[in-house]
Amino acid sequence: MFPLLGEEEVERIQEENRGARKKCFEIAEVVNEQKGAHVLTTSFYRESPSRKLPNGTSFFFGDRISFGWDRITGAAKRDEKVARDFEALRGVITSFAKERPEVVVRVYLASDLVFLVPDLVGMGCEVRVMATASSYPALSDMWPFLALSHQGLVTVVDWRETPNPLLAVERTEGLAAGGLGFWREAYTSGEDETRRAKPTHYRPIRKAAFGSVCSLPMRELMEAFLLLSERGEFSPELILGESKRKKAHGYQWPGKGFAEWFLLAVVFPRMAIEGGVMGSNLSEVQGAPASRRLLVNPAGRRGSLKGIRPGSS
Repeated sequence: MFPLLGEEEVERIQEENRGARKKCFEIAEVVNEQKGAHVLTTSFYRESPSRKLPNGTSFFFGDRISFGWDRITGAAKRDEKVARDFEALRGVITSFAKERPEVVVRVYLASDLVFLVPDLVGMGCEVRVMATASSYPALSDMWPFLALSHQGLVTVVDWRETPNPLLAVERTEGLAAGGLGFWREAYTSGEDETRRAKPTHYRPIRKAAFGSVCSLPMRELMEAFLLLSERGEFSPELILGESKRKKAHGYQWPGKGFAEWFLLAVVFPRMAIEGGVMGSNLSEVQGAPASRRLLVNPAGRRGSLKGIRPGSS
């Protein structure tokens, strides 16, 4: 049994912190805002930011991405990793836009990479520049979840793990046509077979790709969960059998896996109420017939999460 965050706890946190917002989920600027029935969203950030240089020391020179200055030569230093990542992102977006130009592509961009805005807009993207710079991947991986507040279809992808988002978009549109609320992929996280075999590593939903037609108050949910996690007030224990309890993998903020821990405890139970489907891994169905793209179609159970305490299931 999995822990989940109930509505009463969310309301309590909102009341206790009235007027105080988490800057890490704040959007500083929206560039090239677009209206559309379907939003495909992802984030872009520096995976290994330097902690020795101040925020804002990023520069863009033609096709060169640099970060800071070489103390010996005085020349701008190129960040090869960001350059490679951005070219990979460019390829993903450009290829998708050719197939589905009517779908809004929204990129949540770390503030230290704001110099990339013109390039992203040139690709046709809507850009949401965050108020914070690249920091922990766990935080930046959560930014695209904010799009689930959109009234309409939303497909969330991690472009690093889902280089062909077209199949993900088609899944979202297929579930909407079928009157369902969301789709997701289940998997087990970990670096080797031993860890992947552990039930504590099971995730019913992964950040790499999922879709929804249900609107949720995402910033409020994200802030409440983060505050409870920082205080140690949200139990990470999973109930395995009648009496066995173990802590879930990735529950510690801001460690690796926290974004999917949030999806498990907060987003998944709310989406499950609306009814949804579980699909096979997108990397395994490239070019597969539609019959393989949505494998399970469980009935949704209408209701709410009222009366649920943090950590109960």
